[in-house]
Amino acid sequence: MTTDEGIIGWGEATRTASARVILESLEAMKPVLINKDPWQNLRHEKNIYETALWHWSPITVNLAYGGIDMALWDIYGKQVNKLIYQLLGGSLREEVSYFYYLTWTNINDLIKQCEDGVNKGYDVFYLKIGKDEVLEEEMINEVRKTVGPTKNN
Repeated sequence: MTTDEGIIGWGEATRTASARVILESLEAMKPVLINKDPWQNLRHEKNIYETALWHWSPITVNLAYGGIDMALWDIYGKQVNKLIYQLLGGSLREEVSYFYYLTWTNINDLIKQCEDGVNKGYDVFYLKIGKDEVLEEEMINEVRKTVGPTKNN
């Protein structure tokens, strides 16, 4: 996004839906945002949902608006010469570990993924859950056994 003062804010929108759908959604949202105060992000979000009738497509609007919201925060930081984490209240730690993403698969492949992550030096493992409680409990137990008790997941 670019303000009328020429400040460029960068944001990324996920393309869980197709990239084309997200791009078309962003294009459709432009009229709600053009010539508006970038510091009114909650108002913009409300207007996009209500005025533009996006409340009928909440998943799509959330995916697309995430990029807009990110770009607005980038603009705020640039306007006041602060990093975004400073605008949000500061940091709690000096660094954040990057996680090893575990993909849904059978238990043996999951164990191999964990071993690969440990061998590469990862200490944070990420596995999405919420589909099958019984299988997930087994998967999580195997992850814990494989990565050890001191690794984060």
